[in-house]
Amino acid sequence: MKVLHLVVMLGIALTLLALVATPLVMTAYFKSGLGITGTNLDTIISAAIFICAIPYVLALFDLKKVCKLIAADHAYSRKIPQSLKRISIYAASEVVIFNIVTFVLCYTYDMYLYALTVLPLIVISIIGASIALLSFVFSNLYKQVIEMKEEHEQTI
Repeated sequence: MKVLHLVVMLGIALTLLALVATPLVMTAYFKSGLGITGTNLDTIISAAIFICAIPYVLALFDLKKVCKLIAADHAYSRKIPQSLKRISIYAASEVVIFNIVTFVLCYTYDMYLYALTVLPLIVISIIGASIALLSFVFSNLYKQVIEMKEEHEQTI
């Protein structure tokens, strides 16, 4: 379980590092790579990335809580199904937020839905919906396992 905790901590650290570097990278890319200056497009896209990252970071912190509970031999804690349900909500909201932000950016800045726009929409929507569904199912399943364990302990 320590490996899982380490992987989650690495994911949180890399995400936060990427979020800190986003404005710098976006500004440098727009100025040097595309030659776009005099606009605030880099700031707007950086803000959109920050907005989309909120549910993802919250889900990572909930996943860290789940890993910590399991590693501390509290595998049958009622907090685990609650965290899994929150992860489900975060994943579903990530799909909605990402699609809204992408459509707003596309229509506001006349970036029509080419393959570079449509493909990430499809991939992130499928992955996010899958994570939301699996987390919700596992939350309910875990809740039933805890109830069965408590029933079993009461009968002995």
